[in-house]
Amino acid sequence: PIGDAGVAAIAESPYLGNLETLFLNDTGMDTAGAQALSRSPNLAHVRHLFLSMGSGFTDAKSMSDAAARALA
Repeated sequence: PIGDAGVAAIAESPYLGNLETLFLNDTGMDTAGAQALSRSPNLAHVRHLFLSMGSGFTDAKSMSDAAARALA
């Protein structure tokens, strides 16, 4: 898994400015990764975000409340 650091690297990429759909499966990210996604000006056009919950988030294998709030 790429974890929060990998998700943050995706969020920081200047090449994704026109991206409308983003699939993030089995990343192992948690709150910091979710915050990086939600704060990224490079992902402003994303309208569809798909997250794999089965083996991704580290807090009890589910999205933490803080991560959910960051993406809301």
